[in-house]
Amino acid sequence: MFRLGVSTMLYLRLTPSRAAERLLSRGLRAVELSYDNFLLSRTDELSELERVADVVSAYSIEAFSVHLPYDRPGPGEPGLTRSVERFARWMRILDRLRVDFYVAHLPSLPRSKSSVSLAARYLKSLAELTTGGARVLVENPSSRALLGAVPEDIADVVRAVESSTVGVCVDVGHALLTGVPLRTFGDVLGNLVKAVHVHDNDGFSDSHMLPGTGVLNIEELAELVAGVGFPRMVAEVACSGLVECDSLLNAIRLFERDLRSLLPSRAY
Repeated sequence: MFRLGVSTMLYLRLTPSRAAERLLSRGLRAVELSYDNFLLSRTDELSELERVADVVSAYSIEAFSVHLPYDRPGPGEPGLTRSVERFARWMRILDRLRVDFYVAHLPSLPRSKSSVSLAARYLKSLAELTTGGARVLVENPSSRALLGAVPEDIADVVRAVESSTVGVCVDVGHALLTGVPLRTFGDVLGNLVKAVHVHDNDGFSDSHMLPGTGVLNIEELAELVAGVGFPRMVAEVACSGLVECDSLLNAIRLFERDLRSLLPSRAY
């Protein structure tokens, strides 16, 4: 079923817990926790995660997802181990919530068979941390120099893990920057796609604009969504000023209406 959630990135200057509460208090029932709020507020990571869990548990929420920290460890085992340990701490704190999925980046590796093997081991370590039916979803990066920028890479890594708790999050804005057509992600990855991050840009910078205000073709987005079975969707739009961001939330709801009109009726 088609459902558009919103990332806490919409209130970029708020702490993660305050951003989550602002979305939930305005009627949102599908929310994703963005790591960007941690970066900009510079709050203590673990204490703030506890506050996020308190806020989210106080509301009747339909879907909750988490974008894990943007760790992109290199090929060395120590870096990979540190990232897994960090993510384990996040998951232990958020374990009392029903987390649908955790979005993660692959290590910073070039395209090669050995990179696929290492990335699969890393991803398997993350998947083994999940509880309660949560999945770990691999997100495509915004640079073609990195493993995972093309869907064939992601398919190789995810299938090497051989776990039902691993899937894919197609980041539409990143795809616009790498020039890979959305249709290609759908054709190659199919039902491995469990979520879609929706945002727009000018084709050159990862600016996280409102969908429809940049180079994104909404008809192509609708084709991807319908073609892979209506995955969970999250508007990953960035904003700073509170009044402006509240207005942008209304614009996101209008975008949801427009996208819905392009989808087959069985999507809702």
